[in-house]
Amino acid sequence: MERTQQDWLAALKRHGLEPRVLTPEEREAKEKAEAIKYTAMYEKQRRERFMANSSFPDSIDKAFTFRDWDPSKQKDVDKAKQIARMSLDMARELKESNYNVLFFGNAGAGKTSLAIAMMNELSATKTTMFVSMIEWLAMKYQSFSDDRVANQVYGLEQMMKDVDVLVLDDLGKDSHREAKETAAKMLFQVANARTEKTTIITTNDNPRELGDKYDVATVSRLVPKNAAHIISTNGLQDVREV
Repeated sequence: MERTQQDWLAALKRHGLEPRVLTPEEREAKEKAEAIKYTAMYEKQRRERFMANSSFPDSIDKAFTFRDWDPSKQKDVDKAKQIARMSLDMARELKESNYNVLFFGNAGAGKTSLAIAMMNELSATKTTMFVSMIEWLAMKYQSFSDDRVANQVYGLEQMMKDVDVLVLDDLGKDSHREAKETAAKMLFQVANARTEKTTIITTNDNPRELGDKYDVATVSRLVPKNAAHIISTNGLQDVREV
């Protein structure tokens, strides 16, 4: 026989328990609180899943924040402070909007560190992911002869298209012609899917040099149209731990 709610309440009372029946308003508030809780848990797991598929070089501090940026390591302290301030201001803007950011300049001046600091500033509310262009290209070549890697690359590229904030590190490092052609195809497919998202790019090449390496359609989807979203680190020293 099916137990009614009254039977259930009576059984609890026989065991000395006094159940509390929620009012419709209390029930609605409880359900809303639980929905918020489980949504937050799901979003946290989702953010962790994207980060788990990132490809950080061993030498990179993936926990780098703006507090870790030390302008005193540079001769031009004022420029180091200015670049950090510009980066932080953009990170704060990107919490409510989306656009691409380009860091370019000589190696070792802190481009990747600032890109990671921006990414970590945004990671509390947005999904974030770091992909080394060199690692991505190496996986792509390996995938041509390895089905297991091909599946990994497919999954990686889908996540690169979907993630809210993508850091693409060392763009332009692909040197010989075949690599450039392969990279251009990879880049266009990902960049074309990210028109309403944020991509933070680091490169040793200035925008004109990137235009010489890749086709116009790809560059136009990656390089910011707004000059205020392009930061040059030229003039800073090669300080690998800056």
